[in-house]
Amino acid sequence: MPPLTGARGASWRPGFPHPVFVVAALDAMSVGIIVPALPHLVEQLAGSDGADPAVWLALLAAAWGAAQFLSAPIMGVLADRFGRRPVLLAALAGLACDALFMALAPSLGWLLVGRLISGALAASIIACSAYIIDVSAGDELARRLGLLGAAWSAGFIAGPALGGALADLHLRLPFLVCGASAAVAWLYARFRLKESLPIERRSTGLVWRRAVPFGGLTALLRRRALRTHGLVLALAALADQALPTFFVLYVLERYGWSASAAGLALMGLGAARVLAQAVAVAPLTRRYGEPATLVFGLLCLMLALVVFAVAPTGLVFGLALPIYAAGAVAAPALMAILAGRVEREQQGRLQGASVAVQGAASAVGPLLFGAAYALNSQNGVPHRGAGAMLLGAALLAVAATIAHAAARVPPRMPRARSEP
Repeated sequence: MPPLTGARGASWRPGFPHPVFVVAALDAMSVGIIVPALPHLVEQLAGSDGADPAVWLALLAAAWGAAQFLSAPIMGVLADRFGRRPVLLAALAGLACDALFMALAPSLGWLLVGRLISGALAASIIACSAYIIDVSAGDELARRLGLLGAAWSAGFIAGPALGGALADLHLRLPFLVCGASAAVAWLYARFRLKESLPIERRSTGLVWRRAVPFGGLTALLRRRALRTHGLVLALAALADQALPTFFVLYVLERYGWSASAAGLALMGLGAARVLAQAVAVAPLTRRYGEPATLVFGLLCLMLALVVFAVAPTGLVFGLALPIYAAGAVAAPALMAILAGRVEREQQGRLQGASVAVQGAASAVGPLLFGAAYALNSQNGVPHRGAGAMLLGAALLAVAATIAHAAARVPPRMPRARSEP
């Protein structure tokens, strides 16, 4: 059988790519380890510098997100030109350097430098996703993307738990362990991970206008085959900010949950999402197809947010959490659809653009839903903060409608080489 040009027809495929999932889990765990300790470190350094910790936490988050948004398309283009493995190794090295900066940072300024380095090199998900697409074909793709999401989620569940315990021993210990974990992931990838993109299948040059954040997005969305599902991605990524932004505040204020109860609920939600991506994606896509699985996942997310908004008790709210977790099947189905419509030598570019979209959503989403939360909370409204949940549900309803309509249009197969 002659080699095909689309992602689904990759002509070289090794066996099951275990090393990618191991690296993804280690990387996510490394990122998660510092989550419980970072606010306390900022508070400590801000006290010595006479700065406002809240302002600096927001600045560090914004700096990381902006650096990732600007660099993601560049890293995607580089992954298509030089291969997935070098980009992944650079991302892991960047994470290790960031952890070292934070572990030794004498001031908030040095902490900011570390965050900028980490954000600029935060390309692990780009390289890992492109790797999976390179080595998967047919029904394997959505299943393996689901497993990749599950590995990432599992690592991010374990990371904060470990980081909290380490922070109790010494505030800077989580950052040292984060760096060590990232170094272990780098060594594992260096010696166990083979390159998935053969030299003859790589892009032949660097077109830097593709690497500009908006230039890369517009170049991809110029294609009719990608435009519709690119819009679905943007809407879903924006709506995905509704729950995590205000989950703890919402359940504390409306239902009187304790902080520990909210934390346990979040851990349970994360575990359920891991299960959905690891177990449910394959049978759903095999039986109903990726477009139907995408619509199903979006509708689950939408329904859960509506229940969250109107739930009269914490029990009803909690019963909707499994529905929300079931919506995790949407992401791998959507990425499988997009990947199937792009040439193999442009999968890195696609993943870079996707991460840029999600990065922009993570910057805009909290502001948008924060305004909805505050507006709905004025004048003693009984359903405090429900407006943010309903706004997210509305965005998902639009996304599901577009995805359903797109499922009725036959996809165009990718060409051997794309237009610049």
